[in-house]
This record gives sequence, C-alpha cells and structure tokens, in this order.
Amino acid sequence: MRWSPRRVAELVAAPTDALEDVPLWAGAAVVIALCVLNAALASQAAAAVASATVGTTEVDNPDRPDEWLCDQADDEFYEEYRDACETEPETVTRSHAEPAREAANGLVPVAFLSTAATWLAVAGAFAVAMGGRSPDALGERVSYTRVLAVTGVGFAPAALRYAARAFAVEQSLADRALSPASLDGARRLAVDAMTPESTLYAAVVLVTVAWSAYAWRRGLHSAFDRAGVGVDAAVAFAAVLLLVQAVHPVYLGGGALAPGFVFLLLGLPALVAPRVLERIDLFFDLIGTRGDVELKPWRVLLEQLGGLAFVLAAAVAFGALALA
Repeated sequence: MRWSPRRVAELVAAPTDALEDVPLWAGAAVVIALCVLNAALASQAAAAVASATVGTTEVDNPDRPDEWLCDQADDEFYEEYRDACETEPETVTRSHAEPAREAANGLVPVAFLSTAATWLAVAGAFAVAMGGRSPDALGERVSYTRVLAVTGVGFAPAALRYAARAFAVEQSLADRALSPASLDGARRLAVDAMTPESTLYAAVVLVTVAWSAYAWRRGLHSAFDRAGVGVDAAVAFAAVLLLVQAVHPVYLGGGALAPGFVFLLLGLPALVAPRVLERIDLFFDLIGTRGDVELKPWRVLLEQLGGLAFVLAAAVAFGALALA
C-alpha cells in the first residue's frame, strides 16, 4: 500500500483495518505536524493574552544603586555611584502586559513538547498493555515502534482541539481585559488564560478524544493479535488523560521541563529495549558465576512498567494535562 498524507487523512476520518500497516514515518509525521500546529496556535493565543492585559505597577528601579550606597555617595570611595543615585528614580513603572507576554509565550515550547511526550506515553501504555517485549516467544512480542505508528495516526484529531483552544482564548478576551494586581499576578493570570473555561472547547476536546480513542482501538485490534481487554483499558486510560485538560488543566510550570527530559531519557530505553537493559543488569549480577540465565517475562514486564512510569511523568511535566 502506498502511503501519503491523503491516505493518512482518509484513515483518520474513517479508521479501517488498514491502520495495521501504517509505517512509523507516517505516524511520526502526523505527530510532528501536530507539535508545530500546537505551538503556532499557542503563540497566537499568547499574543491575545498579552494584548488583553492592562495595568501597571511601581517597582524598585533595578538601575539605581542600593540606598546605603547612595547615602555614602559623597564619600570618595563610593563616588562612582553618585551619578546613578542623582539621576535614577527610586521606582519605575512596569506594564503588566510584558510579564504576561513572557509567561504566555513560555507555554509555546511546552505546547510543542506536550504533544510529542503524550504520544510517547500513550503508545507506551498501549504496548505495555499488550505485554510489550515480555513474552518468551519472539512472535508474540509487541514492537513499541509499531505501536507508535498506529498511535501517531490516531492522534490527528487533536488538531481540532488545538484550534478550538486558541479560538476560545481569543473569544474569551474579545470583550474583557485582564487586570492583575501585580507583576507576579500578571504571569499567573496569563498562564490561566491560556487554558480557557469554555463549553465549546470542552465539547471539542470530548469529540476529538473519543475520535482518537476509536481510531486507536480499531488500529491496535487489527494490528496486534495480543490486543484485548488490556488494550481497551489502556485506551480508556489515555482518553481520561487527555480529557483532564478540559475539566481541570494541570500545568507544573517551566521548572518542570528539565526533570521532564530526565524522566524521558530514563523511561524510553525501557520501553524500546527492555530485554537489553535486563541483560545488562544480569551481566553485572552474574559476574563470578557460570552458565546462562533466561529472563522471566515478569521481569521484562516490570522493566517496561518502570519505563512507562517515567515517560508518563515526563508527559505530565511537559504539560500533557493542560495543552496536549
């Protein structure tokens, strides 16, 4: 079968058993396009938030020396501070729009990362639900990359909720202004405004999540013999994860990005090659002994569960519960 953007779009619109043959590049291309779209629409929403933020605050002038230096500016030892003490005012007026713009724009890279991390986490949940690489029989093992392909194509409806979120942000600010009491308040208010409370947005989230869930279930059941009740439960889990953003979005802040990358680096290898990691672990455990030891399926499964936990934590750190 020849794969093209049109063919992928047809499968998203009407999922069929052909999803079992989708190549990894097609699923990855869909997710990359979604990442770019999510970031672009987040940038558009951030501009609307900054434009709607009004008010000013008096803050200490960072260019003025400390007061104790100004008190001693007549002393020859401190005369280098004299001009600044005489010309720089004690306070300056800061617009609330600038910190609001910085805070809202800070969510643009988060929007990009949240889509990619959620894709990896959801696919990991599907793979582990089918046993992943744990079965002894080679033919019964499930390839994480193959699951990524099906999951990526099924993620395509997310484009509609990204557009709906940007539209909801702009509409919510069309006839009102954001009036924070301080610079920190402007930052908090801007972040909150990027995840709007909108009935329309909530409805679009519900429809697109249900659409993706249907595509994932149909594709996984047709592509994998081991797909069963476990996959259905994993699809339901993924749907709940994505619905959180419409009910009570959770964003941990920019400080969570660095730990998120660490979690991702720790978790992905355990999902992609759990048997390799377990073999390395056994190699060191068995130093000084003879003979070969076979890996038990439960041990490989535990390795994968640990990896999935790390990838899920990375997805949450990257804003999966707010912007995915």
